[in-house]
Amino acid sequence: MLRRSFASSARALLSRAAVTTPPPPLLQAARAGLASASSSAKGRKLKKHEIYPQWSSPAPRHELWQENSWLGAYYKLREGDPVADRNKAKLQGKRAPTRGNFIIQTLDAQEIESKVKEEPWRGMKWRPGCYLEVDHTPRVGESTERVVGVLLGYKRKGLGSSFRLLCHVEGTSVEYQFQTFSPLLLNVAVRKESQWRDGKRMLTQLRPEAARLPYPAPTRLERKKKVEDNDPSKYSGRKKGGS
Repeated sequence: MLRRSFASSARALLSRAAVTTPPPPLLQAARAGLASASSSAKGRKLKKHEIYPQWSSPAPRHELWQENSWLGAYYKLREGDPVADRNKAKLQGKRAPTRGNFIIQTLDAQEIESKVKEEPWRGMKWRPGCYLEVDHTPRVGESTERVVGVLLGYKRKGLGSSFRLLCHVEGTSVEYQFQTFSPLLLNVAVRKESQWRDGKRMLTQLRPEAARLPYPAPTRLERKKKVEDNDPSKYSGRKKGGS
């Protein structure tokens, strides 16, 4: 009997609360939007934002809604807590390198785009296994050298991109690693397309076969001749015997 009387009283209270308590604002907006949409639409298909106002842009906000910081509501509710403030300072400090990396990546992308536009071969649109002819200078001020070898693979790391070239020079197997955007790298030309179809990024299995690979003969490198100044008027004032 007690259980039945308690259940009946609870149902009565709930029914009274349902009648007296107003619905939440979002439900009120939804009902109003549905009523207005049904009255305004005459034979046409209703759109979702007309039926459900929370799908509109911007969505309706609750009257007690407050904007939270990027750290979330956890730190918003614990303002003044020394532990939360200390953790908040740590998280804010970690965002500084993120901004710096974004700036550096943007500058790198602009520099790469300009260099590839001037010299398209720096885009490294080659396949591993093709034969390349590379003009480079070993050090600043030295003469240009030309080598022909097979491309083992390459790595794309922005301005730090590089590729590996396997050569056979004077009976010795030599493996070069060239920095793609280095000013010491002057030109790269494809002499022969790749014959390997295994889809690997690095053809390391070619290293033991370096002496037996069919390398194309390098083209003749045209060196700039030094122009001698034979103007006799510059030496007319000098004596034959000395200074």
